[in-house]
Amino acid sequence: NIKVRRAGFAFRVEFFKFASRFRAFGNGEINHVLATGTDKEIAQALLKKAMAYVPALSQTGEAQLGKRKIFIKHPETVFELQKARKQLLNKQAVKIQNAWRRYRSRRELSNLRVEME
Repeated sequence: NIKVRRAGFAFRVEFFKFASRFRAFGNGEINHVLATGTDKEIAQALLKKAMAYVPALSQTGEAQLGKRKIFIKHPETVFELQKARKQLLNKQAVKIQNAWRRYRSRRELSNLRVEME
């Protein structure tokens, strides 16, 4: 723990917690890892996917995997990661809302057609 503090890692979290928090980055593309992988494999796959949204993560030494935890060096990178997660979840919520609105309008239209006949 002292070595980790001296190395300057601001964010330290267990693989399982990281995976459950940032599962949105998987976006259906790493289902085989999510279904059968260990917590470390899942966290590693999610971290690779998160690099597309947060370029700072791809810098050398910015993020490292330990035996049980994932470490991120700078707090700004963590904030960017949280921001990217929030934006991604908002996009997914909008998709769900649009699908529901489409379904509801089609149902109302079919009910109107039945009433007109």
